[in-house]
Amino acid sequence: MSLEPLPLVVLLGMMQIILGGYFFLSLIENKLDAPRSSRGYILTLTITYFPFTVLSFLLFFSSYENFQKIIMFALNEPLILNFTSVSILEALFAIMAIASFLHFLCTWRFNSKKFLSSDKTRLKISNFIIFIIIIIFLLLFKNFETSWQGVLLLLIHSVIVGLFVSGALTAMTWGHWYLVTPSLPKEPLEFLTKSLIMIIILSCFFFVIGLALNYKVVDIGINTLGINLVVNPALWLRFMIGIFLPLILTYFAYKASKMNGMMSATGLLYLVLGAALAGSFLSNALIFEIGITT
Repeated sequence: MSLEPLPLVVLLGMMQIILGGYFFLSLIENKLDAPRSSRGYILTLTITYFPFTVLSFLLFFSSYENFQKIIMFALNEPLILNFTSVSILEALFAIMAIASFLHFLCTWRFNSKKFLSSDKTRLKISNFIIFIIIIIFLLLFKNFETSWQGVLLLLIHSVIVGLFVSGALTAMTWGHWYLVTPSLPKEPLEFLTKSLIMIIILSCFFFVIGLALNYKVVDIGINTLGINLVVNPALWLRFMIGIFLPLILTYFAYKASKMNGMMSATGLLYLVLGAALAGSFLSNALIFEIGITT
């Protein structure tokens, strides 16, 4: 597996985490009645995701020239980002980082009578950040010189991976909050672990469909139709470590949360998060190794 696309793999991974993170923040605001005592939990997540937006901006700003030189396709065909795309992307990354800071400020100032302190404002900013990230993904994938089907598959892949990793992080962080506030109800962790199980199942379906379609989203210069993907060890590491293992562990975490075993559930979710991070990295890297989304 080539290390050439590593900066782009890392950038995609961070953007996926940000996308999933703000989705779950919006979900918590809409679906979970987070009591006043757990507002620090939301602030903790906000503090986690804000640096990712800044790091993503800095990585793209400092490395886009390297992206242009990345030899991702085996036939010496570099990824070309034209000047217009670079300028627009830089602006979007900057807007995303600024919006993330405003979201953090709004969360920190919760219950203040002054501006930037309401739940509705925070929810609107979260949705705006999600919208900006989707536009960034579309512009990035458009430069892969793939078809619209390829762009769509790449976007769906990024959304699923982002929800997977951020769902694990969100649930694990909530589990930790029982140490701070033992009186928290068990229903939120049940909801988060159940949601994560559904996302993992969706990821499993996408993995199977991706292999069945065998559709090259990037031209790596080889014909994957003539290659037996089943013998690729990285592909099965992606499935076993990044999908199957988290599914089993999350199921047991869900069962533990229903029995008020919050510490056991949190420990299991730690393992889920580690496996999800490894699986997402492999999944992004495999795009530039075998040319298909997993």
